[in-house]
Amino acid sequence: MRLSKIGFGLVLILSILVGSLVATSVEPVNAEKFVEQEENLPLNSAYPAPGAVNANTLIEQVEYPVVYPGETFRYFIRILNTGNTTWSGKNGYGWRGTDMWESTSALLKRDVPPGEDMHFRVSSVRAPDQPGVYRYGFIMNQWGEDFGTLYYLDVTVLPQETQVRQKTLVPRVRWSEPEDGAYVNYCGPLATQVALDAAGVDIHMIPSLYDIGVAEYINPNVGVRLDHVASALNGYLTQAGKDASYQYARAGQMSDLESMIVRTVDNNRALITGVKTGNMPGWNGWNVNHIVAVIGYRIDGQHVEVYYYEGASELAGYTGKSIQNVSLEEFWGFVSGFSEQATY
Repeated sequence: MRLSKIGFGLVLILSILVGSLVATSVEPVNAEKFVEQEENLPLNSAYPAPGAVNANTLIEQVEYPVVYPGETFRYFIRILNTGNTTWSGKNGYGWRGTDMWESTSALLKRDVPPGEDMHFRVSSVRAPDQPGVYRYGFIMNQWGEDFGTLYYLDVTVLPQETQVRQKTLVPRVRWSEPEDGAYVNYCGPLATQVALDAAGVDIHMIPSLYDIGVAEYINPNVGVRLDHVASALNGYLTQAGKDASYQYARAGQMSDLESMIVRTVDNNRALITGVKTGNMPGWNGWNVNHIVAVIGYRIDGQHVEVYYYEGASELAGYTGKSIQNVSLEEFWGFVSGFSEQATY
């Protein structure tokens, strides 16, 4: 069984304030890790040294959300330092929100040399009470002076009576296989890490890939069985004081899979399922048994989108992004050849 890939590192969840209504069509990307705490940015008369270049570029950002009034969600962004100066909080480097977002500005908590990236997050974002499309921005600065590109996301707040339903359990940290041949079949343990993250288990309590592999009786040449994944998940959840109700199942048809996904995600759990990678994004036609964690869905009338997490290494054959979304029909095509699940 092959596993999922994540591959990138640094995240920032954006705090939501009611801003101006704007429609946009910027392509969303995805994100991973977490770093920053909220605090006010101090002003200072110091300026960059002569010849210093402050610049950055976007690596990843979460999907633009579609939510109901008052619903909470989380956001992440990953930025690369493309300048020639190390970003350091002690030298006044930080970030701030634009529009009505200044209250979430912060200094950096670690140094970011040129060529390195950083993930940011702001948790428990609350959507405005009025339906509409709201834009929220993020920009880097030094001693209160902005630099680099203004990045933004658009949040669509739907009327309560709409038929659209959506929920996504964005991981709090970056889960991925190392670029090491010993771990190319650790997709089951990695999906287990994602599921424990989605369930709110303390990050420091989530075991290593190796330890989870032991608990799931992994064969390093093949992978793990889904019934062992369900059993191990329940054990870890019990240790963490969480409800442990995962069970092994086999979806016999697409409607069964849809019901499993919605029920599991609505209970703040990730569905773990077997798939065949031949037609999956990022696998370039390589067709092997694999395991992924389904972390979200979006239902708009008769159309259903599935969001799943990939953490497989390039060594294992995966070159895509961390969070993928495809139609339910496409996803069932991936699953039907290896339909085994750990469902909640």
